[in-house]
Amino acid sequence: MRPSLKGAFSTLRRTIGIGQPSRPDAPLDVALDAYGKGDFPTALRLLRPLADQGVAAAQHVVGVLYQQGKGVPANGAEALRWFRLAAANGNAEAQYSLARLYGSGAGVPRDDAEAARWYRLAAESGNAGARYAYGAALYHGQGVRKDVAEAALAYRTAADAGNPAAQFALGTLLLTGEGIAKDRSEGVKLIAKAAEAGNADAQFALASLHDEGDGVARDPSAAAEWYRKAAAQGLLPAQFNLGLMYENGEGVDEDPAEAAHWYRMAANRGDTDAQDSLARLYERGSGVPQDYLLAHMWYNLAASQGDQDAQHARERIASDMTRAEVLQARRMAADWRPDR
Repeated sequence: MRPSLKGAFSTLRRTIGIGQPSRPDAPLDVALDAYGKGDFPTALRLLRPLADQGVAAAQHVVGVLYQQGKGVPANGAEALRWFRLAAANGNAEAQYSLARLYGSGAGVPRDDAEAARWYRLAAESGNAGARYAYGAALYHGQGVRKDVAEAALAYRTAADAGNPAAQFALGTLLLTGEGIAKDRSEGVKLIAKAAEAGNADAQFALASLHDEGDGVARDPSAAAEWYRKAAAQGLLPAQFNLGLMYENGEGVDEDPAEAAHWYRMAANRGDTDAQDSLARLYERGSGVPQDYLLAHMWYNLAASQGDQDAQHARERIASDMTRAEVLQARRMAADWRPDR
């Protein structure tokens, strides 16, 4: 159900880090109402004087407008300037935005230590996304000393605040007992919660658990459904696994054409296993018309990434092809470019 204007406005205010409105006609509220309606030039005109006066929330939104090129030409340097001002004034969302710039190297030289510092400050100010990101920095030792136990604590605070990525990360630690007391039951529950919230990695993990009967009852049908959800979001391993389930008729009705569809999705983005499997279908004419040219091309692409089975298969079918066909298949492989 579409949220009401009041609900949408409240969501917007939370997103950019502003407390409860003081009056319906307060300047900041009027500016944010314009922002929420997509009237970005008006929003910028109203926000800029507030930002110049040092209102941190206004400074952050002005930075967002410059970053996204809304109501004003995109300007990374100007966005960075406003994020820095708002962050220095204690705005948690601006601190988070600044951390992400340093973490990605967008508009500034990449600096993992500076990113971790701002993630920590934003986390301390209550930003759930920053709590997760700071936990990830601690877990990987990225810009900060590696500390899995501290990462688990950061994940916990973000997970409790409803952050799906943190729920998945914490659930994974609980399953393995890394940096935290093992609790497989709670781990599965957190991963399931993140999967229900739409986290693709959690959906894939939950599918794998059902596929293997690890911590949950083995349920190929549930596995296929969760692989499908993750695959629809573009997760390569999920696309390949779903193709495999359709090829083998596990958890779904056997359907070679549907298997080819999902293999192709992953193969077109460079997944070696999917390329090898799709080649096999073309070689056999299973779910697709038999086509040795395409089979050789896909085997060739998989072989170029070190797949020895694909190397042998490519040599095998080459013996049933003319030299001209082999050369054409090689050209097709050389001209192939992955989907982005």
